[in-house]
Amino acid sequence: MFPPFYSQHYNIGDATVLTTGCDHSADLDKDEFIYEMAFPDGATFNFGKARALEGATLTAIEAVDVELGSRIEYRQRLLQGRNPLDPLCLRHWGTQFDTDGGRRLAKLLHATAR
Repeated sequence: MFPPFYSQHYNIGDATVLTTGCDHSADLDKDEFIYEMAFPDGATFNFGKARALEGATLTAIEAVDVELGSRIEYRQRLLQGRNPLDPLCLRHWGTQFDTDGGRRLAKLLHATAR
């Protein structure tokens, strides 16, 4: 369950789909990290828009990612005409980790083999 992100409780074991991506929007000067879980009742939770209640957010997301394992369906966010793994966004978010950011981010985005 999570927290450490949110007061509403979801059971990670109930998640059916994980959608990931890294979207750069030049017109909004924004880099969006997408790590969104979908549940059977239609509810979704995007960790990319959340902040951990304690500790580093990306480190907390890594802990959730380990719990998901291989039992969940993985998808990349596909926005028409956009790169789901935009290099500018990857560069921005990779620097948010304290060490080995590029590799750690690629693993969270399921952009590399596990």
